[in-house]
Amino acid sequence: LLYAYTSLLMKQSRNDDALALLNQWSISKQVYPFYFLYYRRGLARLRKLDFTAENDFKIFLNAYHGVSYRNAALQKLAWIYLLQHDKEAYTKVIGQCKSDDDLFLDEDKEAVSEALSGKTPSAALLKSRLLFDGGYFKEALKEIMSIRVTTLLADDQRLEYHYRKARINQGLKNIEFAKQGYQLTILCGKNSANYFAANSALLLAGIYENQQKKDSALFYYQECLSMRHHAYQNSIDQKAKAGIDRLKN
Repeated sequence: LLYAYTSLLMKQSRNDDALALLNQWSISKQVYPFYFLYYRRGLARLRKLDFTAENDFKIFLNAYHGVSYRNAALQKLAWIYLLQHDKEAYTKVIGQCKSDDDLFLDEDKEAVSEALSGKTPSAALLKSRLLFDGGYFKEALKEIMSIRVTTLLADDQRLEYHYRKARINQGLKNIEFAKQGYQLTILCGKNSANYFAANSALLLAGIYENQQKKDSALFYYQECLSMRHHAYQNSIDQKAKAGIDRLKN
């Protein structure tokens, strides 16, 4: 029940509420040890940029011997070191991510992709992403506005900048700014292996669907499906297909 409820809270950007519940939980000898809750608590803490999350991820990695979320946990642990300006530790930990035919979770696949790319994420963009995911939209906007685009030398970092800014604006209900940002991301990243353009098309379609602009919504759902071989392919495609089904029924 705790797993299900905190999952719902975090998807609703109610990170503080989820964290408050997770902080009351502890392993008990009377209950089966559900180690994934350490991962969940670590993620909630990290989204507040609380680096005590390191301990949660380490406990999870040491205690859990399954496949799912191990790569994701390693990635989050590596991010903590990166945000603490320890690039050597980041490189060491992200390098422990392993590709496996049994990987089916997008979170694990993204971690492996980051490891194989050999590219170090932008710490500033990472901060804005984590804050956004926690529902701390004002703090995320402040973080991303402090970035000078000219300092982002890689194409994928500039693409991520436009995408993150659009997402934050949508979270703050600045819908027109969000639409412009998504359109720019699609224009610049349609052929990218990153998920930014595909998810921008999905989110833009959702905006138009909410505005009851059916033709525009259908166009962007189909635009989303036209983009192939990117991260989070399965989940993004499923949402786009569901959107098309809603509009055609």
